Amino acid sequence: MKNRGIEKIGIIFSGEEHPTTEAAIEKFGKVKIVGRISEEPYFDEMVIKEYAEKFREKLCEI
Repeated sequence: MKNRGIEKIGIIFSGEEHPTTEAAIEKFGKVKIVGRISEEPYFDEMVIKEYAEKFREKLCEI
């Protein structure tokens, strides 16, 4: 992303938690962790809205 000039404001992980790896990404990537998306059987507008609400507070901090 850095090489392509893409500004990063946060990262959202998915699947299983990997605390050591995620901490390294946050520290060395200088990016805030916004949250985690669970394995979902499908993604539709309602699921996206639920995650948006879940992550809203953290995103406003960034």
